[in-house]
Amino acid sequence: MKTREKKTSMKIVPPGKKKCVWMEAGVVSYKLCDNNYDCSTCVYDHAMQTKVARQKEALMIEPVDV
Repeated sequence: MKTREKKTSMKIVPPGKKKCVWMEAGVVSYKLCDNNYDCSTCVYDHAMQTKVARQKEALMIEPVDV
């Protein structure tokens, strides 16, 4: 019986570069940090936080029986 191997992308992080926390968490496949892990001032982090909050909000809305 053949076993299937999961293909993983092997994207290389260049020397001296840092992985974004969203990449480390597995939320995005590839994103480098260009803000020295200062997420509080990062435009990308702000956008991702907003997206996650909207998704959580959508899950919390319960349908109303009519």
